[in-house]
Amino acid sequence: MKKLLLLGLVLLLMICVVPVSALTAVDDAFYADWSGCYVPEGLPPRSIGNVLNNDIISNPGSITVEITQQPKSGGLEPYLPDVWYSLNKVDFVGTDIFYYRLYDGQSYSNIAKVTITVVPMVPDYPIRTWLYTPTDTALNSMVCSPWGYDDTIISSTVKHGTIRFLDWHHSQFEYTPDAGFTGWDTFTYVCHIDSANYGDCFGRGSEAYIYVGDGHPIPEFPTIFLPVTLIIGFLGSVFLIRRTREN
Repeated sequence: MKKLLLLGLVLLLMICVVPVSALTAVDDAFYADWSGCYVPEGLPPRSIGNVLNNDIISNPGSITVEITQQPKSGGLEPYLPDVWYSLNKVDFVGTDIFYYRLYDGQSYSNIAKVTITVVPMVPDYPIRTWLYTPTDTALNSMVCSPWGYDDTIISSTVKHGTIRFLDWHHSQFEYTPDAGFTGWDTFTYVCHIDSANYGDCFGRGSEAYIYVGDGHPIPEFPTIFLPVTLIIGFLGSVFLIRRTREN
């Protein structure tokens, strides 16, 4: 019994006298929101976080960060522990991952995982807009500004009229239909944000449909879906007839 007490006393003294080195890297999760943007040459990558904020470190002054596995879709600048992240693919949206460990001059920590969720600064889905104007009447409207964009870049213009912009940053436009024209006209466009922090950001290619004439009809249903609709309707009718006979 005395030997056990003596052994316990020795262990207690060792714990109290010998310092315990706490060096633990903890997983992180950051967000980057400039996907879909063109970053001009010379614009530095964006700082998205600091990997040391949640790590357990006994002596912060001697810590260095070592990347053990680089991200696949982006790049890291040598500014660690601040994470400066840049995209290799302009249109990448999703999750990127890299791994790191800490070094205090004597020993290494465990390896931690950093997850970077890349989300688009501008919507990455097409915007479809339906507009209406009477015959022989000009239409003043906008397609990008309501969604938070700076301006509009038209990639294919209308076929039955003309379009001109009414302001210097191309947010509001005027559509003038051809004389006597009635029916649907359309143009495709891209929305743009000029960001001082992220560079030139472009949304997905979108479409605007303009109906010239009376009323507000619904755009024509794509003919490719008509056979599918008929087949679904036919099968549904057969199913209902069978259920009725069974009951």
